[in-house]
Amino acid sequence: MKKGTIILISFLLGLILIGGYILIDSHQPTQAETYHTVLLKTEDDKAGSVNKLSKTEYKAGEKIVLKAIPEEEYIFAGWYVADELLSANNPYIYTVNDNVTIIAKFTLEEIVETPKVYTVTLTASEGGTVIALEQTEYEENCKIVLEATANEGYNFTGFYDSTELISTENPYTYTVTKNVNIVAKFENNQTELETTSAQYFTFNGNACTGYIGDQTVPEIIIPRSYSIDDDGNFIDGNDYEVTTISYPSTLPPRDPSGFSNYQGNIICLENISVVTSSAFYSCRYVKNIILSENTKLDGSAIFYTCFQITKFVIPNVEIIPAGLFYSCTSLNEVVIPNSVKEISSTAFHNCSSLEEIILPNSIEFIGSNAFYMCKNLTSVTILSEVPPVLVSVSAISTATETIYIPFGTLTAYQTADVWCDLNVTFEELPADYVVEELVA
Repeated sequence: MKKGTIILISFLLGLILIGGYILIDSHQPTQAETYHTVLLKTEDDKAGSVNKLSKTEYKAGEKIVLKAIPEEEYIFAGWYVADELLSANNPYIYTVNDNVTIIAKFTLEEIVETPKVYTVTLTASEGGTVIALEQTEYEENCKIVLEATANEGYNFTGFYDSTELISTENPYTYTVTKNVNIVAKFENNQTELETTSAQYFTFNGNACTGYIGDQTVPEIIIPRSYSIDDDGNFIDGNDYEVTTISYPSTLPPRDPSGFSNYQGNIICLENISVVTSSAFYSCRYVKNIILSENTKLDGSAIFYTCFQITKFVIPNVEIIPAGLFYSCTSLNEVVIPNSVKEISSTAFHNCSSLEEIILPNSIEFIGSNAFYMCKNLTSVTILSEVPPVLVSVSAISTATETIYIPFGTLTAYQTADVWCDLNVTFEELPADYVVEELVA
């Protein structure tokens, strides 16, 4: 066979083989497409709805637009698969990649109500003045402090809404509930003083009622300055506004509970055996109250809001009553004797001028909020080697930075209940530290 014929035959056989492969490959089956089931619904049909899908079966990778429509008072919270957040977008384009049930969730829309606003004015009648309010319009339930001052010869009688009494407290915290014109009213107290041989007395502001045995003498107005002789007689000072009350030791003890709202600045009661609850309530002008070291403090809020008291020596009592110096904002010096075992709740609440205090080694208990809001009380010294019971962390002022404790007691205080929760520095005193004035 010729060489050329052989080459031609080989060429034709090659074409046949290539064509066969092509034919075989063209008949191979293609890969099947993947479809997924997608369901769309709401968690609560009353809260909202969703767009209706055109079908339930979708090719993998196909994109679907999801849209939620909340009902009134509801807002869209998100698209969820089971409890897992898919997206917070609305509308949302979802890419199909699995069989899935998508749930639209809704929540109630929080409605913020606009607070009501009321007009409040404060004026004074003849005989006194008021501290002007900072503004005239206040939101409902806002609290406003009302404060009035009587002129010489007048007494404050109360805050009024027209003829209706709001309160006789002064200062008074008023809660705004309506449009109101508040008037501070005063009355003239100028009455001629008469000398009396009364043995017992009670006080209400500037008014004094004296008692002789079971008889009651007429109410009188005591003067700016006066004294009582050994027979119990008033000696007229001819100036009719009290600043000093003093009893000679020859007279029998009296119950001073009527001193509430007394307008003078000094009270000396060295022979008084017992002082009861609210005895000196709101004595806003009293700067000095002197008691015997054996006077009993029997009751709460005895010196409540005596704003001008600056210093005080506590008698030899075991318990300092609740609210004893509540809001005595000028009090800056207190001597606590070594007889005191307990300081009751709120005893020194809001004594904002108090910068330091020393608690004796007899102290065993400190009640809640005892020194709360004493914003300048940075230093507290405790002489008890055993940590007193501390009811709560609020018993100690948040302003307190350092608590000085007896030598060798650091671990005891740092690990004691409640004391260990205080945000303060405990510092031990020198071993020879002595406070002589606290010895009973």
